[in-house]
Amino acid sequence: MLDDGNVEDDIDLRLVMEAVNKVLHRRQYFREKQRSHRRRKRDDIRRLRSQVDELEALAENLRAAAQAKRKCSTDRMCSLDDDGGLSWRTIAATFRQETRSTLAEYTELVEVLRRHRGLLTRMQMWVEQNDVVPVVPRSIIRWQQVTLSNDPVTRKLTKEWATQQMYHNTGAAFQAFPMSTGCDDFTTFDLSINDKWVNAVEFSQYIWDAPMELVVHMLRHHMQELSKIDPSSVSFEWTENTVVLQTTLPDGDAATAVVAHFHEAERCVVVMRHLQSDDAFRDEDGTPLRDSRSLVWFDLRRLGTGQTVARVANLTSIHLKPSGQGSIDAFAASMGLDLTNVADGEVPHVLRQYGLKKARESDIEMRSHILVVLERVRAKLTRNSQPVQHAWICVAVWMPICVAALDGVSGVAWNRRFCLRSECDVHFQAALSTCSPWAHQQLHIQPRRTEESALDRALSGLETFGITTCSTECRHRLQFKNGQGAAAAE
Repeated sequence: MLDDGNVEDDIDLRLVMEAVNKVLHRRQYFREKQRSHRRRKRDDIRRLRSQVDELEALAENLRAAAQAKRKCSTDRMCSLDDDGGLSWRTIAATFRQETRSTLAEYTELVEVLRRHRGLLTRMQMWVEQNDVVPVVPRSIIRWQQVTLSNDPVTRKLTKEWATQQMYHNTGAAFQAFPMSTGCDDFTTFDLSINDKWVNAVEFSQYIWDAPMELVVHMLRHHMQELSKIDPSSVSFEWTENTVVLQTTLPDGDAATAVVAHFHEAERCVVVMRHLQSDDAFRDEDGTPLRDSRSLVWFDLRRLGTGQTVARVANLTSIHLKPSGQGSIDAFAASMGLDLTNVADGEVPHVLRQYGLKKARESDIEMRSHILVVLERVRAKLTRNSQPVQHAWICVAVWMPICVAALDGVSGVAWNRRFCLRSECDVHFQAALSTCSPWAHQQLHIQPRRTEESALDRALSGLETFGITTCSTECRHRLQFKNGQGAAAAE
């Protein structure tokens, strides 16, 4: 009997548990159903409110359009005569307005036509001048005669063409570059001489213990120091990415060079070419610039150790005259070589050997000089970064770039907006130039990058120039902004 009773108790308990589970499942079902109903109700309310806002905005626009239409109708009715026709005053006013508009458009078109005709005339003169240019020797790059005009439009187009042509020929310029491991410094130099031309080809590689941004800033703002030219004798002409340097050399000749930089991902190409004529800058006697051609490429790349490797290609050709200034004797004398007692047949060989020797000596001196200028630029940027200026640069340069990188906003617009408000313009422009390659990479190549590495690279850029005063605040603000971006993404 006890066994039967235990069995019955187990059966009853199982039935009770099944009944309880059914009740719990039913309650859970209705609870979820009510929750879903309330969620749909909230979504409907939100959608209806959004529709109300849209309809109210549409109604406001329609109301404004109706008022404008009624006002126009009223003005039209006021301009009608008693018989319903337009008054002579309305007709006269309409003709005067249309006449003024037509005359303004005509004046503008005449000015455009005048500029185009002037540009066409100058281009024809340029082609005619190139027809009489002496035939240049064979080289890696085809030489072009470059002349800067006084006309602003033509001058701008010439600078863009002259530098962009070099940029597009960067690969051809480095075709003969010696193979290297990328971790050593070297220089190769070759000099060839004939009756009319002296041709020099130099390939160099530099490893600088500096970030690429600092090197680009040095090449853009301190090229005259690298060339060992008296800064007081140099004038500058700045545009978007080009700089024209105009100077008078120690021998009295005038010289003009145009420099431009082109940024790529993890790379920057800086080009420089000497110009053959500049209408805005001539010798005192009115003669054009010296007859020499020189093209220089700087191929800058980052190294993982915080260094920069620079490959340099320098192609130079100098046209020799039969006698007097510009002759081979004058060229040798400018190098410190006297050819008086040298036989004519031995002149090219002697001059070549002497030129190679001077090139090796100059290379050693130039490498140490570049390091001195580089450290001077680094010290100048660090010295100018006082606590107040730290905050300006941190907020006005790096913070907008990082925030723009997170938000997808144009960092260039941020930079220009804050740049106009900066009190310390010289230092601000220097800092802005140093960060432009990183901004280009982050905002144009990867416009919505929000990884932690972007924040670290921005802060490391601050620390590169000794800007550490507000680095903690920057990190907190950047991480807070990054957190908002991550929350919005979720």
